[in-house]
Amino acid sequence: MEWINALNKSILYIEENLLKNISAFDVAKEVNYSPFYFQKGFRLLSGYTIYDYIKSRRLTLAGMDIVIGAEKIPEIAFKYGYESQESFTKAFKRFHGITPAQARTESFRLKTFLPLNLKLTIEGGDRLEYTIEKKPAMKLIGQSRTFTMETAYDGTEEFWWELYNKYTVKPAGWFRGQWNISKFFEWCKDPESCENEIVYFIAAPYSDFPGGEIPRDFEVMEIPEYTYAIFKAVGPPRGASTALIKRIYAEWLPFTEYEIDISFQAGYAPPEDSRSQTYTSEFWIPLKQ
Repeated sequence: MEWINALNKSILYIEENLLKNISAFDVAKEVNYSPFYFQKGFRLLSGYTIYDYIKSRRLTLAGMDIVIGAEKIPEIAFKYGYESQESFTKAFKRFHGITPAQARTESFRLKTFLPLNLKLTIEGGDRLEYTIEKKPAMKLIGQSRTFTMETAYDGTEEFWWELYNKYTVKPAGWFRGQWNISKFFEWCKDPESCENEIVYFIAAPYSDFPGGEIPRDFEVMEIPEYTYAIFKAVGPPRGASTALIKRIYAEWLPFTEYEIDISFQAGYAPPEDSRSQTYTSEFWIPLKQ
């Protein structure tokens, strides 16, 4: 319940500060949560990133100001955080389907995005099972790419297929990108400046590498011995993993007594037929010693 209370507190904070230059980092800080975990949990449980939520609320209020207010359009644009009327007009049209000038001079129904009120709903009686395991150090080889919270869901899957088609399906292809490591703040000297970014590393065990010079754009990552909470997802990864991670954030993370290491997360997908309904992948959450 603490997690849901934190989400609702964050929504209240956003409402009270819509006209200020607040970021997802500020919102997470207000409720004393890790910026990454809070952003991810917010999206999984509400369906929106914090950035999109703030933008939608601002554009809703901007639409009301356009229709019933006396302020000029450039003044309204500046009021809701846009540096130019042009950027405001583009965002306004994407959201409402019409330009601010049309909304002011013609009769249109504008889009309304109301504040969220999140509630915890318990569904089913099945327990979310996991194991706590100490794993030895790992040496991996692969490629990394930086994504934002908004682009990570589709972008990481496209990245995986790109590497698969380029390195795996070739004759004697050695690369099996069965590991994915999401790195957060250990690579970022100023966490507030990269609060919305994830470095996503797709990798294979270094022992699979046939030797010789490391291919261009590949890198080696060494992860020390760690203790993890390990969850299993059964079924094709895209649907099964998404459902599992949502349950972790809704059912396990709010109530766990373990202290989470927020610097990275790991996923393991064995090199088997991932289309099978019995395919089993894993989600590893590192725990602090």
